[in-house]
Amino acid sequence: MENYLRKIHHHKNVSSRFRASETTKKVLEALKTQLTLEKKEEQESDPAWNNLSVAAKRPCVDED
Repeated sequence: MENYLRKIHHHKNVSSRFRASETTKKVLEALKTQLTLEKKEEQESDPAWNNLSVAAKRPCVDED
């Protein structure tokens, strides 16, 4: 067991470069928010969008 733990500890840095840092997570969340707002503006500018009911809009929002 100790040998196994030593090997894990020795090789743990191999996968660390593939982990998302806090900065990356914040940037990703900001981009997601920006894209969501852009898509919302695009949908609301479509005249057909205003004629849809709330129940009909939900699947479109979920899909996009």
